[in-house]
Amino acid sequence: LGTFRLALAENIQRTNLSPYEEGQAYLLCEKLFGLSDQDIADQLQKSKPMVMLRRQLASDANKYLRYCNDSRVSNLFLQNFNVRHRRILTKIGEKQNLARAVTLIAEGSPIRQIRQFVEGAKKIERHGEDYQAITPIQKRSVTDINDLAESIVGKIRKLSEQAPEEMKSNLSEMEK
Repeated sequence: LGTFRLALAENIQRTNLSPYEEGQAYLLCEKLFGLSDQDIADQLQKSKPMVMLRRQLASDANKYLRYCNDSRVSNLFLQNFNVRHRRILTKIGEKQNLARAVTLIAEGSPIRQIRQFVEGAKKIERHGEDYQAITPIQKRSVTDINDLAESIVGKIRKLSEQAPEEMKSNLSEMEK
């Protein structure tokens, strides 16, 4: 048992373990040897909060695995899943949205994209199916249009200063 314990400790300290794999090893130490987070941290020369976080991450990842539709997606999800993903997934209510977010994580999508999906999904959950979320790209387009409109009105003003009184009255009506 002592040899197994030493081999497990050496395996945990490999540099290429994913956060999930590291957390799974901590869960195994807890289950097999009854080690606390502090015991694991002391033996591996890691901080107790880091050990706790990795263990919780592995535990949560196991809950989200049921939303993976095949083993390839499951493996990719476990390789990519990290603390930032965990925070995002805890904010999702509907199973359908959880499944999509898990797939985005498995695909290696940037955190920003996953966060935007979740924010849009939460708005739809709150406001109903008919709610149309405005994406940042659409917001940017609206801003660009407003800037363009202001620029055009400014140019018209300059022209109107040089134009007859009739054009100035038309401009005043347009602004109303």
